[in-house]
Amino acid sequence: MTFWTPVVSAANAADRGDFRLGLSRVAFVCVVLAMGLDIAVAAEPVIQKPTTITEQCATETCHPGVVNHEVMHGPVAQQECLDCHTYDEPSEHRFKSAFPKDQQCGNCHDLKHNVVVHKPVQEGKCLECHDPHGSAYEGILVADPAHGLCLGCHEQADFSNREFAHSPVQNGECNACHEAHYAAQPKLLRGPVRSVCVSCHKEVIPKKDEVASIHAPVKDDCTGCHDPHGSDVNHELRQASPDLCLSCHQDVREALTTSPVVHGAATAVGGCETCHAAHASKLRNLERQPQPEQCLSCHDQILRTPDGRTLPDMATLLKDNPIHHGPIRLGSCTACHQPHASSHARLLVAGYPAEFYSPFKIELYGLCFRCHVPDLVLQQQGTGLTLFRDGDKNLHWLHVNQKKGRTCRACHEVHASKEAFHMRESVPFGPNGWLLQIGFKETPTGGSCSPGCHVERKYENGGRPKTAPAVVLQEGVLARIAPKTPVEFTVVQEFPVPSPPFSTNIFPCTGCHDPNQTVNTERRVLQKDHTDIQLHHDEQHRWCLDCHNADNRDVLRRASGEPIPFSESYRLCGQCHGDKYRDWKAGIHGKRMGEWNGQKNYLLCVHCHNPHSPRFKPIEPMLPPERPKFAQ
Repeated sequence: MTFWTPVVSAANAADRGDFRLGLSRVAFVCVVLAMGLDIAVAAEPVIQKPTTITEQCATETCHPGVVNHEVMHGPVAQQECLDCHTYDEPSEHRFKSAFPKDQQCGNCHDLKHNVVVHKPVQEGKCLECHDPHGSAYEGILVADPAHGLCLGCHEQADFSNREFAHSPVQNGECNACHEAHYAAQPKLLRGPVRSVCVSCHKEVIPKKDEVASIHAPVKDDCTGCHDPHGSDVNHELRQASPDLCLSCHQDVREALTTSPVVHGAATAVGGCETCHAAHASKLRNLERQPQPEQCLSCHDQILRTPDGRTLPDMATLLKDNPIHHGPIRLGSCTACHQPHASSHARLLVAGYPAEFYSPFKIELYGLCFRCHVPDLVLQQQGTGLTLFRDGDKNLHWLHVNQKKGRTCRACHEVHASKEAFHMRESVPFGPNGWLLQIGFKETPTGGSCSPGCHVERKYENGGRPKTAPAVVLQEGVLARIAPKTPVEFTVVQEFPVPSPPFSTNIFPCTGCHDPNQTVNTERRVLQKDHTDIQLHHDEQHRWCLDCHNADNRDVLRRASGEPIPFSESYRLCGQCHGDKYRDWKAGIHGKRMGEWNGQKNYLLCVHCHNPHSPRFKPIEPMLPPERPKFAQ
């Protein structure tokens, strides 16, 4: 029997890259011997190391593993091994590096030492990241950059266990933000922090002509709010709000911690984002929506406070009571309420008596006299101050200036009412809240009251003037409390709609109105132009420039001052007719055309309603159709 003697030693096999193959052959021979089989096998020749200088280092038999890579180092691919290696002793096939180890790569690769240098580069340890011969990864990296290359040194415990990881971190794309070798920015960033962030997050770049307020960090350093690698808070925020926001907004923090009355939304987790946009807004103070829409997004239901009080459903109150207080008509809830915290009840910005009766002190009415002139209650003569007068006798002064004076809330509803002058229909009285009827009636020459306080009393004031306001306000108050939005007109086009049904040759308005001419904003009856328009749309409280934009006749304006195009007039109508706006968006009210699951077109409100006189005549009820009768 002829025995086959393996000639591939473990050392030779390892040198050839087939150590496991050598062991398997040894195992095979052992099996053959154990079985006693008479098998003849040709002997494999022993590979001898070269003893002279050779330029063919990597062949099928010598160093095959050096060239067996998907991505090859240039010199290896070209068999230029002696660019990096040099013979130390040819007879023993022994080599050494052609250059000092820390200079080896720099002989070919120009490694400019910039302001910030990656530590392995600085120490000449390129082989900690790169394989000198080849790799399965681009850049002949020693490991998958998506799974462990950078994290081998940069402890993954810093962010891998976070609930929310930045996408480049999840995907191992560290080089999306960082340079690998050197950079001019700290932490090897590819550029200034903000420019690196917005290279991907372009949506946060505010367009100057489309925003009224920009969050200061957006102009500077995004990492003030966001952890660039990962966080346990959504959007990789460093903390959840309000803690994150209050770390900068110390004035708000102080108000929340020292004030007896605090807005619940301001202290709730994530509460700041309920009202404020994080980066930029078309409105002041980074507000997400104009007031009162923003406020009514929460106050559209009955709310109960932690101390057991009940807050009314303001959306329903405003809907059911068409005569709104001036600040509400102007879209400024913050004219009376602090948005975060206050030292006064109901988050009021100044004092306002909560009682029905109160001895009169002017300082108790700080809220009212931020807008109304104090002479309204200080002067006995009422001409030129108020319509609540009998002749010249100021009836406000009469009711308030006494030891048991009636406070404003005794007669007036502060938000909205069905009666003129914000008069109440009834007022809670006494500890059990008995509803005391006011019994107010307005007459062409004055009015009358018949409350539970006294018998019916009438007063004469000559009637409402046609041009003068019904109430005197402090100078400049409208400019102070009305929210202004200093932005150019931009189209939102939330819903696809056809063109507005303009009358022939009526649009654009600047075809007749000189845009450079000063606009007369005084409320008045039109005597020359547009005399064909009959306003029957809450005409007691509204007029043309409540909806039409005096600064740009070719667009409309919301109560907040935000300019909107005629093609988005549904947003204007929706300010007052919120329930119809909701139904219109859902396709319940009005006409919507298109595919059930595809694109739809919505008719504008003005396709069915005359905006100046929108009410339809009642539709006569019709009998149901009769079932057809067929001959027997």
